[in-house]
Amino acid sequence: MTFANGLYSLRVPLVSPETILPLATQLGSITKIRCSINTGTNDPVEAGTFANPMKEIQREAGMVVFENDNGKDWQNQDFIASYKVWSDGIFPNLIFQDPEPEESDKRGTFCLTISPPDPNKITVFKRAVIFLMDRSGSMYGEPMDDALQSLFFGLESLKPEDSFNIIAFDHEIALFSPQMNLATSASIGQAREWAMEKCKARGGTDILSPLQQAFQLLENFPEAVPYVFLITDGAVADERNICLAMQSRIIALGARAPRISTFGIGHYCNYYFLKMLAVIGRGISDVAFTSDKIRGQMERMLVAAATPVLTNIGLQRLPDGCEIYPFPIPDLFCGNSLTISGKFQGSFPDSITVFGLMPDHSTWTVEVPSRKTFKVPLSKVFAKQQLDLLTGQAWLFGDRSREQQAVNLSLATGIPCQYTRVIGFETTKAKYQEFQNERRKGKKVDVKKFTAGKVAGIVLVGGLVIGFGSVAATVANAAVGDLIADSFGNILGDFGGDVGCCGCDDLGFLGDCFGCCGDLGCDSCGDICETCGSLLEGACELFFGCLCGILTG
Repeated sequence: MTFANGLYSLRVPLVSPETILPLATQLGSITKIRCSINTGTNDPVEAGTFANPMKEIQREAGMVVFENDNGKDWQNQDFIASYKVWSDGIFPNLIFQDPEPEESDKRGTFCLTISPPDPNKITVFKRAVIFLMDRSGSMYGEPMDDALQSLFFGLESLKPEDSFNIIAFDHEIALFSPQMNLATSASIGQAREWAMEKCKARGGTDILSPLQQAFQLLENFPEAVPYVFLITDGAVADERNICLAMQSRIIALGARAPRISTFGIGHYCNYYFLKMLAVIGRGISDVAFTSDKIRGQMERMLVAAATPVLTNIGLQRLPDGCEIYPFPIPDLFCGNSLTISGKFQGSFPDSITVFGLMPDHSTWTVEVPSRKTFKVPLSKVFAKQQLDLLTGQAWLFGDRSREQQAVNLSLATGIPCQYTRVIGFETTKAKYQEFQNERRKGKKVDVKKFTAGKVAGIVLVGGLVIGFGSVAATVANAAVGDLIADSFGNILGDFGGDVGCCGCDDLGFLGDCFGCCGDLGCDSCGDICETCGSLLEGACELFFGCLCGILTG
């Protein structure tokens, strides 16, 4: 779901080609939709506007159910549903679930949501904002144009009491001003002119230097919350060092440390580097894979972070040994509700304490009662959030145990991660049920035993994970649009049949070792593919894994 203007919204593609409709048939008469909105609270649900007419058929505490009205007014368009979140104040809600008996992970799951207030009804923090703009050669053309328009949008969204600066970077850096500037109409106009002149695609990519420069400019703003917005389309060789250097600097600065939000453009940027940099910096992270998405997504992120209302958020009275995602906890913005999920052992407490810093520098504290819920499968709802953070931590620290945790979670939930792959295979109802029974036992499954016949296809499904970016493509200044996802899918579509490489036939439902083997770092092929070399090297990196592994299984 997306959060905008105080509403959670969900869009489901639902446009039907006109050629599939029988003659003289109204689309509404053959369309059946049921939509349940479950907020996880006990408060009445205030639904937003639907794209097509829907009628309410059921309502209870925290939930409402709608069905479509099969009338002539049904339009051939996407299905859109929403519900209101904004209220007069900060509203936290806490639910939890004990583990299911069949789950291999015997820990429970909890979810804390903190809904922001209507910005028109509260005071928000002043901000000191620095935009870091990648102007390397690979940003040439539409990506740079869209990024510039989004930068101008961000400048216009500043309040007069906010301060700002711009740093353009490639292998060198250029500053709009040697000091921070108040967001007056005159200074914003000058900044636009400067950006049009200086932000022209050229050169290489150095991310550490502009980050360090931004931190120096932002360290002396006690009356404002400091923010850095990093916009880049590249991957660089020293990404781990950048994360660790920023982490050390942030720890040293404590509560005064600037927040770092990141926006990646295209397939060549390392999503997990940008994700971890934002997690370390208690910011927001997003990525646009195609140039036509850049402006809309970047502007949405800038709006989300425009009105901070609660900072330095912490939790007390959680069970010992809890895992929290994300951690450190980001700030709460009026344009971006905050969701914190986690795993716990033993019993969950009746309540926890949530605290943070308000714009008037007072401490906001509230005791939040916990409620056990059976309506929402929490362990699966937040699996993607946890997989991203486990993968990012495994990448940053070279932690094989976290890689294995990501693999286990991926296998348990059926959601692919960086270390697993999805396989499609042809089977029968009876064999599929047998296959499911085997999976629930937590053991590895030989897919070939459950195919419909000896000639049934087994296909590796591509394009479901993001990848660690491409330093080689960045150094070569490859443009954002050079790597087309469809070509990746077409390669996979030409191959089927048997599975296995390096003499390893043991492939689970999700193959762990980049399509090679069922074990992470297994004895058959280890960490290096014997056919093409390292798992992420040269041309293979452009395909998000081991090229020969993709082609053979």
